[in-house]
Amino acid sequence: MRMKKRWLHVTLATAMMLSPFLAWSSGKVHAEEGNRNAWSSSPPFSMPSSLSTQPANVVSGKVWVKYKDQARNGSSVGMFAAVDSDSFVEMPLVAGENVISAVERYKRDPAVAAAEPEYLLQYADPAVMEMPGHVTNGSGSPTVTSSIYRPNDPYYVNGSQWGLSVTEMTYAWERVPERSSIRIAIVDSGVNPNHPDLAESLEAGYNALDEGQPPVDDSGHGTMVAGIAAAVTNNGIGIAGAAGGARIVPVKVGKKDASNKDYIPSSAVAQGIRWAADNKVDVINISLGMPQNSQMIKEAVDYALARNVVIVAAAGNESNHWLFGEPADFPTREDNSYRKFAWTVYPARYEGVVSVGSVSRLANNALTISDFSNIGKITTVAQGTGVYSTALSGGYASGAGTSYSSPMVAGLAALLKTQNKNLSSQDVHHILLDSSQKLDVPPIAGYYLGTYYSPKYQDYYGGGLMNGKRAFTMPRLRMTAVPEPDGRQANVTVKALDDKGNLLRNLSSEISVTVNHEDRYKQNKTVSLVNGEWSGPVELSVTDDVYDITIQANDVPGSGNEFIESGAARFSKLPDRPKASIGSGTYTAPQTVTLSTATPGARIYVTYDGENSYEYEGPLTIGSNTTFYAAAMKNGIWSETAEYVYTIQQAPAGGGGGGGSAGCCAGGGGG
Repeated sequence: MRMKKRWLHVTLATAMMLSPFLAWSSGKVHAEEGNRNAWSSSPPFSMPSSLSTQPANVVSGKVWVKYKDQARNGSSVGMFAAVDSDSFVEMPLVAGENVISAVERYKRDPAVAAAEPEYLLQYADPAVMEMPGHVTNGSGSPTVTSSIYRPNDPYYVNGSQWGLSVTEMTYAWERVPERSSIRIAIVDSGVNPNHPDLAESLEAGYNALDEGQPPVDDSGHGTMVAGIAAAVTNNGIGIAGAAGGARIVPVKVGKKDASNKDYIPSSAVAQGIRWAADNKVDVINISLGMPQNSQMIKEAVDYALARNVVIVAAAGNESNHWLFGEPADFPTREDNSYRKFAWTVYPARYEGVVSVGSVSRLANNALTISDFSNIGKITTVAQGTGVYSTALSGGYASGAGTSYSSPMVAGLAALLKTQNKNLSSQDVHHILLDSSQKLDVPPIAGYYLGTYYSPKYQDYYGGGLMNGKRAFTMPRLRMTAVPEPDGRQANVTVKALDDKGNLLRNLSSEISVTVNHEDRYKQNKTVSLVNGEWSGPVELSVTDDVYDITIQANDVPGSGNEFIESGAARFSKLPDRPKASIGSGTYTAPQTVTLSTATPGARIYVTYDGENSYEYEGPLTIGSNTTFYAAAMKNGIWSETAEYVYTIQQAPAGGGGGGGSAGCCAGGGGG
């Protein structure tokens, strides 16, 4: 009976995988993207740490709060106009209180699910230069392509748009000649509605800053980004967009303030993402970023991903990979005396988002990491220096930054979605990662947060350079896995599909099916696809009371055939998360809290800041307002995280001491 109950979870987990390639998040994407937070040897605490001082990009006097009781969110004055019920509300500050203190005060309220400041994001472009009104020959290398599709856009013809030719985007254009059904949202500063290379592709869009007003660009950034993604192709003027002919949906989330500075509030970005998802765009491009994790933006991102919208975002430009005199040094960097690595910014850093870095072309036409391009959680890279696009003036400009790498990838993502409407956002993410072309790793090392660090390949490039041909021609492995009731094995079927989702019946090849027992060991089984498919049993050998197993199909190194890796089917029974002897709530005296887990032999870990944790060894004394998080671990497998929030108030005059539940004013179950 115990075994049957255990495998009920496994059966449900399998049944819930709706994507044709299954869920990818436990598989190759994590490893290839260099996700530092995926290290399973550390507790899985993912909440943002508390801020002790107010960062420069925090708006004074503004705090957003999300209550656990949705009715309270809806009844609050100044409700954030979220599209679904997960609403944040703007809440007041106490007289003389700063934003950080107010955020911490609201977080201590057991009724509050989340609280954060209004952050300001920034555009991910360090430099833009307006181009002359005419186009000259020789400003780039000749376009090299074997394609019969030859656009007549001048900047493409003269080789200035080398980022499209080296990534073989002409092949993708041939595969998807009809692109008018594609809709790409540009979450940015708006778009110039009168630009001749954009006007016929523009939709009405949305203005998240001034609702009811058109999303007209006042900075030029959004117009540049829109052109790279989808400027009209083969119209004899200007540039070719990566998905030329696609519909451009401008979503204005940034503007110039009274001091002519860029103003891009996090609440507008979140609202813009939700609006785009509700209006059924195929792809969202976000060439914006900031170093902080915003729960409001994270929930908006998850909202869009759950609706199969592909989100592509810029990794950011805070690194300094190259020094003076080195071939790829970017000349405008102020401090160029030492190498510095900056980590991928948010929202590109969120799981499920296609994070795009930048490469530059050297004099010998070799490609390498751009001087400024952030590293860490990267999916793929694209041209990010000398990028030509549509300018606010109605002409054209050249820019640099991951801002301009991202929309190239967004264009390719849109073409993939158009070719196969059944692809989920996870599928597109996986295809972009696995089809990327490998690049040489620069032999450099430097500092990250004061620590000397030698980046790995995936830190720089993720899968590598985006490639339009490989994205459409590499066979895609689709896998289903159904466990046997006794847990000893799973019945697995793997099929190789083409870019339209058809079975490749003429394909026979060896592939590998990998069974990964999380943090313990892997088993690889080499099998043979015959007429495009294989079916058979795979050993699971579940014997423990906790387990976390993934099964995934991929190519066999050295076999001569490359495949887009399947998603990972995950079967798990995690440790029970820790329970506190006294629930979250408000108390009138210090409390002693004991933690326990129902999983025998599991160890409990506690953190107060989401970063520094220690193993729990005995009761916790709560003498002041306290929030802590706890997780249990057994055999290298982590439970879900439990959160407990305690407010300690002085007892009223003549009141009782308030030990345990007797002194509880508003107790409640934690976690």
